[in-house]
Amino acid sequence: MLTKRNGKIEILRFVFCIGVLLFHAGNDVLGNNCVINPYFSFFSKGRIGVEFFFLISGFLAAKSACKIRNTEGSVGYKTFDFILRKIKTILPYHIIAVILAIIMLYLYSDNFIIEFANRIPGAFFLQRTGISNYDLISVEWYICSMLLALVIIYPLLLKNFDFTALVFAPTASSVLIGYLVKTYGAMPPTYVYEKYTYACNIRGFAVVLLGCFCFAISEKIKSADLSHLSKFVLIIAENICWIVAVYYMISNINIRYESYVIYFMAFGVTLTFGRNINNGVYNNRLVFFLGKLSLPIYLCQNAARSIVKNELEFLSDKMSLLLITVLAVLFGILSYLICEKTKVFNRIPQTVK
Repeated sequence: MLTKRNGKIEILRFVFCIGVLLFHAGNDVLGNNCVINPYFSFFSKGRIGVEFFFLISGFLAAKSACKIRNTEGSVGYKTFDFILRKIKTILPYHIIAVILAIIMLYLYSDNFIIEFANRIPGAFFLQRTGISNYDLISVEWYICSMLLALVIIYPLLLKNFDFTALVFAPTASSVLIGYLVKTYGAMPPTYVYEKYTYACNIRGFAVVLLGCFCFAISEKIKSADLSHLSKFVLIIAENICWIVAVYYMISNINIRYESYVIYFMAFGVTLTFGRNINNGVYNNRLVFFLGKLSLPIYLCQNAARSIVKNELEFLSDKMSLLLITVLAVLFGILSYLICEKTKVFNRIPQTVK
């Protein structure tokens, strides 16, 4: 049923996915020349979209843990099953992105065998474990960091949900976000290695935890008997949060305020999930389709960027940015259609042996 998904969250998935895509495209094409005027830039802060995906991952993990925490089965088995289902959701799109990455590597690397060998861990979501210093699909650092965070957080939610979601999550996330801001001035780049792990793993762990806290608070908002005025105020606050987050992506605001925006987004996630949105503006097939496209577009963007960089460098900046976006969307749609066809074939019963 259409109403099982939150349409507003789905359209935000697409918006922040495109924000991340244009952030990377802007870095490729414009470099440091992305400033438009004192108030706007070309998606120079678009990477904040990754924090949105971390928040959603934490929120949905907490929702899942809350639902099954009192069912039969060990914590280890339930955690394994949850992570496996998460990987199975990503895997079809990941395989297509890996194939595209290998083709790009074959076409544009100086030594394909060595370059591919260096990047093999990335094919198994291990690029931020420290096993290798090379990425097969650079944007998949987010998936690796997310899975590492969930492997630790999910069993804690199952073991003691209230303490983890309401006490540990907000405290630990705030301390870790504060540590990262104090150390790096903002959320750290994806390639920085701390003493024991990549800094982006700490980043993922912190924001996924914050997403768990968002779920706990959203449940309390859902169960509260709010007046019409209170509901109206919360709707206004929710939309302000998303306006701030979207504007930040295209703004020239100093990056040291990035942590502020993360908390605006967390509040927005809490309020958006905390109410039922049943109008057709958000809950319709187009919106849900765009939400589903966010993952394949995100994973296929590197291929689009490689083609434009290596084959079409004679294009103007504007045309390069446009073509990267169009190619990434087309690759994403193609990936989605292939994966959907595969699902259809998998559902067909085996009547002939």
